[in-house]
Amino acid sequence: MHRLRKVIIGLSGAAGLLGATLPAPAVAAQVPTFNRIPVADGFDDQNPITLSGTAQAGDTVTLYEEAYIYGVGHSKAELAQHPANDYSKAETSPGVWPALTVKADSTGHWSIKRPLDSGHVMMVGTDDGYSNRRFAAVRVQPDLSVTATGDNAVSFTVTVNPGEPTLPVTVQRYTSGGWTRVASGTIGADPIQYTGSATGQPGGTPTYRAWVSDSAHPDWADPENFVIANYSANVKVSVPGTAGSAPAPTAANPVPNPTWTDPDTASTPSTPPPAPSTPAAGSVRFTKIQYNAPGRDTRTNTSIAGEYFRLTNKTSKTVTLTGWTVRDRAGNTYKFSTYGLGAGKSVTVRTGKGKNSTYTRYWGRTYHVWNNTGDSATLRTGGNKTIDSCTWSSAGKGHTSC
Repeated sequence: MHRLRKVIIGLSGAAGLLGATLPAPAVAAQVPTFNRIPVADGFDDQNPITLSGTAQAGDTVTLYEEAYIYGVGHSKAELAQHPANDYSKAETSPGVWPALTVKADSTGHWSIKRPLDSGHVMMVGTDDGYSNRRFAAVRVQPDLSVTATGDNAVSFTVTVNPGEPTLPVTVQRYTSGGWTRVASGTIGADPIQYTGSATGQPGGTPTYRAWVSDSAHPDWADPENFVIANYSANVKVSVPGTAGSAPAPTAANPVPNPTWTDPDTASTPSTPPPAPSTPAAGSVRFTKIQYNAPGRDTRTNTSIAGEYFRLTNKTSKTVTLTGWTVRDRAGNTYKFSTYGLGAGKSVTVRTGKGKNSTYTRYWGRTYHVWNNTGDSATLRTGGNKTIDSCTWSSAGKGHTSC
């Protein structure tokens, strides 16, 4: 009996004999991670914050984001419907940009520079899955100017970054007993600033500061938009009139630093901001329509974007405008994508093209929409329920307050 000679064939030889190519060794899936996001000090597109985390080396990492006011309760699946816009690239259609993506480097790390104009909910995704979700907060940056207007009298102007109407403002003066309130109010919408005045101020060089904070949640300027409170720099001013006590403060202003827990961790935040209120339909109104853009109609984007309508939430709760429409008499229609309008807040929608922000949106049109000599605007919900309307029948002053 003859034995068959045992032949051992190497893997490469076997593959050649079989006419097949062996697959590369499988790489274990590596779900991306997202590091805690640093607080942004105001909106500054020249000095954005850095988002970072890990992913499989070479993987494409996509950023997903929603403004905090309407993304705070969303699941990963819902957040995945909102890839971040890459504004450094050309629009793919009016008002639409490509998704913001980066490649994880050879060490398995990724980073993205991103300016913030309000609080956000964020995560990243790759083919291997989605990361943990993160909250991104913005610390408001108030700027105070003080002017002596006469004997023992001053006036104040406070601006804020990000420029958000209705933020609460208190102007304080330093005394021997500490800081004391001398004026208060809210940031206006047009222009976006607070102005006030005070009499009975001490002659000399008193020191003032502005404090932007929600009285019910002192660490927050606007808890619904995840905007942290803050002080302005101290401002000294020479005030004529009867001299009084005007000591200089001896300690720096504190920096509010509230804590919170991101949605995919287990512990409870020590000072959580409240979640946005349940939307209330039927309480959003047109408060201004600039139907005739200022100046000559040149059909440039500047002229077209000079047309706008402004909606104001008249309730004490956030109203979700997702799917709501504004339509003119000819049927031109603007439709809100995912969007929530905070209590007492206003949003301006400009006809032309531009970069959307929390309180200014762009229709993306290349021509004027509103008829100067007579037209109507109708606001409807996604279910086609009429919420408000505004009509004008003559050129008038080029705008109406409805």
